[in-house]
Amino acid sequence: MHEQELTAVSDQLKDAMGCVTLRVYLDVGRNDSLASGVEAFAAALEAHDLKPAFHLYPGEHNRLYWRAHTAGYRWKL
Repeated sequence: MHEQELTAVSDQLKDAMGCVTLRVYLDVGRNDSLASGVEAFAAALEAHDLKPAFHLYPGEHNRLYWRAHTAGYRWKL
């Protein structure tokens, strides 16, 4: 994401936080091709005073990773 896009997302999230409790949960596998982008997104949210729950786990972006983690996502919704 570009800085303008991150700022827009941040502003939208902050607006939403005025109405409800907003929780942002991010996780990614250490060997996932998307890991650097997810880490950068979490850092950008933090830079805009948002507090995402970010977790970097072993694994890749594959069925094994999803099977190991999706059951735990239900409580986060």
